[in-house]
Parts: sequence; structure tokens; C-alpha cells
Amino acid sequence: MENPIIQQALDIPAEIQEPTKTVEDAPVELTGQQQANILRLWNESKSPPSLPELIKIAFDKAYDSRSKHGLLVRKFLASRQLKPKTTTNYIPKGKIELTEEQKVYVRKNARFMKISEMAQTLFQKPMLGATSQEGRTIMELIKDENIEQEVENVNDISDGEYKYPTTPTRVISRINKYVNKSGIDEDNLSNNQKRNIAALMGYLKNMRFRRQMNSYEKIEDRELFEDSFVRYTWDKGDLTEEEVDQYIVLATETIISTSILSRVEDLKKLLSHAVDEDDSKISMGLNEAMNVAQTEYNESIKRQQNLLKDLKVKRSDRLNKQIKESASILNLVQLWKEEESRKKLLKLAEKKKEALGKELDRLETMDQLKATIYGITREEILNN
Repeated sequence: MENPIIQQALDIPAEIQEPTKTVEDAPVELTGQQQANILRLWNESKSPPSLPELIKIAFDKAYDSRSKHGLLVRKFLASRQLKPKTTTNYIPKGKIELTEEQKVYVRKNARFMKISEMAQTLFQKPMLGATSQEGRTIMELIKDENIEQEVENVNDISDGEYKYPTTPTRVISRINKYVNKSGIDEDNLSNNQKRNIAALMGYLKNMRFRRQMNSYEKIEDRELFEDSFVRYTWDKGDLTEEEVDQYIVLATETIISTSILSRVEDLKKLLSHAVDEDDSKISMGLNEAMNVAQTEYNESIKRQQNLLKDLKVKRSDRLNKQIKESASILNLVQLWKEEESRKKLLKLAEKKKEALGKELDRLETMDQLKATIYGITREEILNN
């Protein structure tokens, strides 16, 4: 393999920029034979060999990559514009090839098992999901052979991480998608609507919300979870962090109850089939499983009702407290205004009294007026 990777210079990591000294005498340069050995190994390898491998082939002994020996090899590779394989290079996994037995298993069980369940069974890895490499290999087989599948449609499997809305326009689009009577017009937003939209954008960006969203493999489950959360919170721009977490739990319970109902329906189909086959043993087992599922569903619904009630009470109490505090402040403001008004009236009365006193002083100097108002004292006039 001659010069498969071309580059201007060899990248030297920071930790090896200062080679460590060795005890024995280090060579000044590589011999022609050592250079030939390095090139022979390079050309014979299907992928670029690592630096330790090249050092060993050159000196017939393993040396530290940071030693003088390693530096000479790196310089030689740089002169030939070759870059060795490093531990940080990403090596993509090869495509998984299913055995014939595994393919037969998928063909037989695709109607009754989820992709994640088949992957976990076939590869003995309990944490595998439908979007894992193993799961996608099974998906590809189902698509290529058009295998009938009733449990889940491979086209409904979500691909990649959840992308939360980053602009008010996208948030409004989510609200109008899930809330029929939101009444939000992007061109005519009230201050309250702007506040709610900004808050919802923050809720959807919440790490816990995104992690819960990414835990769902099916697009349908993701949409249902987002739908539930948005419908509960789109008009609540004042939620605390604790309340946001509780609404996430509430939306999660919606997925759980929906999943249980789906399981009940599947059990009903299996029970109907067992009855047709007159298999009483299977029928009893299915009846028991249905009862358990129905109990789980009822418990999930009860948890939803209690959590929703708790959230409503908490928020109502908090809002009432805020209203009372606001009312107290308004009362204080009103009292302050009344006090100011009273002071102004008193000042005005004092000014009027002062002006009247001055006028009486002037009139007292007039003899004719004195005769007219004889018998009336100054204090009687001022105090009326």
C-alpha cells in the first residue's frame, strides 16, 4: 500500500512533544534497511499500522513512542507523508451478518415480537434497542424481504436524538399542532402569550425532558409524549422546576397507560385464538395476564389523576398567594395615595386660611368696613 494517506505534516500530540531519554545510546538516523522494513510493513498492511508496530519492525525491539527511536520513525513517516494509526482514530463497526438460523427466527417471530426484543434474544444483550446496530440489521432484513410485521412498523422507528424547538415560531407550531383551540396568532401575540411561549421553549429544552423523549424508540410514542406535555404546559409560563419535572412524569404515565391498553388488545386477540383452538390451559394463562394488565392500567390512570390534582392544587395555592401579596401591595399604594391626597388638602386649607387672614388684615384698615361688620371678631371670621 503506497502512500494511502497524504498530509503536509505529521501531527505530534502534546504529550510526546518532548521525547523521554533512554538509557542506551539512541541512533542518529534510520538505516536504509530499517526504512525498507517500515515501508514493507506499511505496504503489506490492509490499513495503516500503528506507531509501536513500525518502531518494532525498524529496531527489532519495542520502544516507547516518545523515545528517540519513536521520534526517528515519526520523522521518516512525515517525510513520506504517511500517518500511522492512532488509538483515537475512529474505526466504524462492520455490518453485522445474520446467520441463517437468525434470519429464520426473525421471519417466524416478526409478527409477535418487537425488533428490540428479537435483537436482545438473538444477540443475548438485554439493553439492545431497535435503533442499535443489531436492531437496524433486523430492520433491514424485514424491509428487504417484506416480512409481515404486526407488532411495530419499521418505518415508525425514530432515528436520532430529539430536536427541541429553538425559535418561538417552532414552539408556536408545536402548540397549534397539539392544542386545537390555542388561539395563538404569531403576528398578534399578547405579552402573556409571549411569556408562555418562551417558558415552553425552556421546558422542552430541559435535560430530563429530552432524555425521556430519547428513551422512546417509536415515533408514535415520542409524539404522544410531546403532545401530552405540551397540552399540559403550553399556557403555564410560571411553572417551577419541580412542577416541570412532575408534568414530565405525568406525560410519561400517559405513554405507560397507552402501552398497557395496547398489550390488553394483543392479549384479547391471542385469547380469541386460544378459544378457537379449544386450548383451556393457554386461555387461563391469558385471562390471568389480562387481569394483571388491567390492574396495571387502572393504577396508571389513578397515578395520573392524583398527580394532576396535586399539580393543580399546588399551582392554585401559589397563584392565590401571589394575588394576596399583590393585593397587599396595592392596598399599601392606595393608602399611600390617600395619605398624600389628605396632606395636599390640608396644605390647601392652610394656604386658603393664610390668604383669608391677609385679606382681613387689609380690610381692618378700612373704617367704613369696620362699621359695617361691627361686632364680628377676626377669630369668628377666620374660623367661621
